[in-house]
Amino acid sequence: MPQTFDVLTLGSEIPHYPVGEYAFLLPAFDETECGVVLAAVPSLLLSNCVQLCCVGAKAEALHDAIDDLLADKGKHHILTTYDADLEEACEYFVYAAGMSVAHLVALVAEHPLLISKLDKVREEYRRDSRP
Repeated sequence: MPQTFDVLTLGSEIPHYPVGEYAFLLPAFDETECGVVLAAVPSLLLSNCVQLCCVGAKAEALHDAIDDLLADKGKHHILTTYDADLEEACEYFVYAAGMSVAHLVALVAEHPLLISKLDKVREEYRRDSRP
């Protein structure tokens, strides 16, 4: 389990933790939101970001745009993923990304259904992780 798990609104200040890598869950439900997310990616890269996970109907398009941005910046080491299915995206974010980073940050506070699915998966993870 990661050390921290923050659910924030898009555009919020990202908490700075002195040690550890970050993974971000990024919303991609329409083109306007994708533009806002894409504009925010350079600031996310200032953290020790190693994964960007896109979720929503436009997740693949946002993922492709982020890959282009990362290539332009020479950030080929950052893993990007996408899934239009909310539950599958949340499962990946919590189980896979959460196993490899210290800090999970979900910039999805504007999406109550997504938060609900994320909470469900987090609870399942906690239950499954108990000795």
